[in-house]
Amino acid sequence: MEGIVPIAIWLSLALVAVGLLVIVVFGIKSLASGKHRPWSIAAMLLPLVVFGICYAISLGTPEPATTAMILTAVTLLAAGVIAIVLTGVKGLIGF
Repeated sequence: MEGIVPIAIWLSLALVAVGLLVIVVFGIKSLASGKHRPWSIAAMLLPLVVFGICYAISLGTPEPATTAMILTAVTLLAAGVIAIVLTGVKGLIGF
């Protein structure tokens, strides 16, 4: 069983890498064909920007990458909740 765990981990990482590559290729294709605006494609880079900021903040910690990943997840989750609440309030008020 111990021999299959590293293989499973590398296979999972390879699948994630292939998925990211496909996303990048089709994003560039959509941008080149004019189907999407550049800002909508650039919005996909927001998690990377947030991760970079969180990594810079957490450089003094023992595990900066791990801390940055957790801070990124919490920050994006909070931003999503705030966006949902603001959308609900906007609909409730009638703007």
